[in-house]
Amino acid sequence: MTYAAQAKGEKVEIIFPRSGTVVAARPMMIFKRSPKAEQAKRFVDYVLSDEGQRIVAKSYLLPARSDVPALRPALGSFQAWPPESDAQRAGRAALLQRFDELFVRK
Repeated sequence: MTYAAQAKGEKVEIIFPRSGTVVAARPMMIFKRSPKAEQAKRFVDYVLSDEGQRIVAKSYLLPARSDVPALRPALGSFQAWPPESDAQRAGRAALLQRFDELFVRK
């Protein structure tokens, strides 16, 4: 919202603390048992399409695709907080495997 306010000329500044900032992910998923899986797949495909990702970027959100330019700093340009520990990284693989069991991933 602040990036949109800046684009409208409002005098606001965005400051990312050196210690890091929270990143709120916005995942999309389709349940394996979804009764409308094909419609959901078409929606996800649209959101990930060139047009869909341009709409995401115009909303000052980070596109999921790196080939679509964002109107805001990319994730790698600031420190995400809290920093991920070795234990968290180790548990990530198990979490992703369980996610694959529950959801259809593109």
